[in-house]
Amino acid sequence: MSNTLTIFFCGTGATSQGFQNRDFHSGELVATLYQNCVGEPYIDKLIFDGPGSGNLREHEKWIESDNRTEAMGIARGWGWENNVQAAVTVALAHVNHETYVSLRGLSVKNLQPYWVPDEYRTKCLACGKGFGTFTRKSHCRKCGEIFCSACMSSTELSMEHLLTDKYTLYIENSYKALKPGKGKVCKTCFDDRQSEISKLRNEIAVYRKKHPLTTINLIGWSRGGATCIMFANACAEIEAFNKIEFNLFTLDPVPGYGAMDKERITLKANVKNYASVIQMDEVTKAFAPVIPQTVDTTKCHLFPMPGRHATGVGNAALDGEKGKKNKHPNPLFLTAEEPGYVTRDLAEIFLEDWGTELINKLDLKPEQVMNLYDRMLKKDIEFKRMHESTYLPGSQGNLFGPKVRDICEGGKYKPITEVKRLQCGFFINIHHQKHVYDRWPILEPIWSVMVISKKPKKNEEIHQLQERLCKRLEIIPQFEQVAPGLFGCILERATKYWESRLVIHNLEAAGLM
Repeated sequence: MSNTLTIFFCGTGATSQGFQNRDFHSGELVATLYQNCVGEPYIDKLIFDGPGSGNLREHEKWIESDNRTEAMGIARGWGWENNVQAAVTVALAHVNHETYVSLRGLSVKNLQPYWVPDEYRTKCLACGKGFGTFTRKSHCRKCGEIFCSACMSSTELSMEHLLTDKYTLYIENSYKALKPGKGKVCKTCFDDRQSEISKLRNEIAVYRKKHPLTTINLIGWSRGGATCIMFANACAEIEAFNKIEFNLFTLDPVPGYGAMDKERITLKANVKNYASVIQMDEVTKAFAPVIPQTVDTTKCHLFPMPGRHATGVGNAALDGEKGKKNKHPNPLFLTAEEPGYVTRDLAEIFLEDWGTELINKLDLKPEQVMNLYDRMLKKDIEFKRMHESTYLPGSQGNLFGPKVRDICEGGKYKPITEVKRLQCGFFINIHHQKHVYDRWPILEPIWSVMVISKKPKKNEEIHQLQERLCKRLEIIPQFEQVAPGLFGCILERATKYWESRLVIHNLEAAGLM
């Protein structure tokens, strides 16, 4: 934990206060996990509100706000680049502490300053006055920030390292090469007062001297998931992060159509682990999730899960959005909370395995996990009904046909049914499969030996195969009692497979294939 920084990126319109959201059965997942993450803000963990969130925490950023509007944040994702830049700025404080310089005799050192390019600032960092014809930009020769003339000290200050416009980047040892000199500084630097950010940087420096950063874990939902990918790629270009291991857990990462840039659909070699939960029943056209391209050394874990875009992060509504309930005689079918619980359990397992310390975990037992998956299978019809609801009226379907979700894989859109890495035979995903095989290893050869190896040539053969498979399943101890949903699913999917094989046989016999 002490060598790990965990960064949480909220989804579009979501904020760090989402753990209090009553529309979600355990609070919105990213915000809830942040609350349950052990450690101090900025030192052990960071959270960023999502695009279109209303800028609730912009004042806490270490860089200038981009003043994104709520409407464009929702429509186009404006603000995620600013979140990436802010996260990189904080993360640099964790890896650059050895290049800090002394401040007023303190053993703690400040973050290596740099000459902020003119185009990065549109207003004075101190008073907020906008720059223009009558308000000119002035650089502080100590911290490198930009201020108006009123916020600059009238007296020059002697410094060990006088910043110049040639010093613009975080380059190892280049700061130490700067010469002593005298120059104008901002009033804050002249008075030698530390801002809250300076104090945090000092705290980070002290902490990281004893516990050098080795790992950065990222988790994000929706556009926050895409932001995780953007952040990891941005860090791959910075030399200071060369020895840091990156791990990503994304929750239905949806950049949006028109936003599938290379920085959001590929991952570089600095990422050791990539895990992602993808909802299967979201059919809004603009909500296609991305499966990024990765290098061979990156371990990928993909988990398709029933439900719509927000189901996995805690929305248990049957329409996946506003909590509408359909009239069902069985109370079990009035909500769809199962995907959210399993997703949270997965996130907690991965994050802890990567070094993030959490409290208030679900700690689901294997029997509980199997029960949740089995309930998902029983609710298959309820999840399919989610295809009737979309976030954008009239936008059902995908580029290839009605009511099937698009996935962006390898930079190309395709139906979810054609993404091989998301198909898992009888099971919802490999997590479901593992729990079942751990309990009943005898089931493992069923799919390969008793199903796909068979090629029926007439209907009677299908009936015989069904009877044989049913008898085989019935003798497995407690299988039908413990996992009735899976029992029925195996019979149903096997039958559909055999029927498709029979159709192919008939077409071949008629010379049509």
